[in-house]
Amino acid sequence: MKKILFFFTLIQLIVISGCSSFIADEDVEKLKVYESDNGTYQEYVLLEEIVRNGMVLAKGEIVRILIVTDDEWIKVYAYRASEGLLKSVRFLVLHMFDDDFPDSKFDREKFDLELGKIIAKAGSSDNKKRAETKKKRSKSR
Repeated sequence: MKKILFFFTLIQLIVISGCSSFIADEDVEKLKVYESDNGTYQEYVLLEEIVRNGMVLAKGEIVRILIVTDDEWIKVYAYRASEGLLKSVRFLVLHMFDDDFPDSKFDREKFDLELGKIIAKAGSSDNKKRAETKKKRSKSR
């Protein structure tokens, strides 16, 4: 009887460890801050133009994001800040798999680096510097 209980316990441990996600539940909760903070949606500026099925999100457009995770991947969708989430057209802007991360474990720094190539927080000092640089260039022309 003890051998049978030990066997089933061992099988349960194997099944549970085999089904673990590459991204921990606490990391998923921390990622939700990218979407909204204290009940207000975060807004970002697109750093590159996104074209999907003939539809365009222009570079410099103000967007909000939606993050979706699974056991093997993480997806980031962007949609126009002027549209509500339910009525919006969402564009897939980042799709990372567990293989994209060292040791197939989620790494927030790597995620931030990849996301930072596509969007920047609206109103951040980097955006202000870029806007000032563009103004100076246009004045000198």
